[in-house]
Amino acid sequence: MLRLTAAFAAAALLATPALAADCGGSHAVDRCMVGTWQMTKNGMQEWMRKHVRKFSVTSVHATNNTITLHADGTFATGASTATVEGHGSSGMHGSATMSGQSSGTWSAADGKFNLCARPGNIDTTLTTSGGGNTTTSHAQTALPALSTQSYACAGDAFTTTREMRGDTITSIYSKVK
Repeated sequence: MLRLTAAFAAAALLATPALAADCGGSHAVDRCMVGTWQMTKNGMQEWMRKHVRKFSVTSVHATNNTITLHADGTFATGASTATVEGHGSSGMHGSATMSGQSSGTWSAADGKFNLCARPGNIDTTLTTSGGGNTTTSHAQTALPALSTQSYACAGDAFTTTREMRGDTITSIYSKVK
């Protein structure tokens, strides 16, 4: 009987997909969040419009702003590009374009959503009213290795929320597939 139980246990382990490395102290995956999601409300954009002084954002355009959360605890974002245009209090006009992609591991349980990003690159181009362009490529250190936010997920939508400098940043995602 003991051999039979051990054989069933071994078979169950083989049939269970290996989970990714720990992210935020957890391997838990909320099945509601598994899939590909499109960001439909960027809370950080709204926060910047309210709080960045001496520069007024006049437009933001983002493409391929998606994230795929896999059942094995890994994730990958789309190859996103975001362009921000605006003007400063001194009359300067400018635009910035940032392109990048991220991957790593994730976990979600008890209302906490963790992303653990692997190192990567983000390319940035800054153009000012004088016509000068500056292009930089830097390691993805702009993103923390671990990001933890509150979340809620139901059906084809999930929401993330976090506090930053006395204000709440809320982003909304809709399921693509």
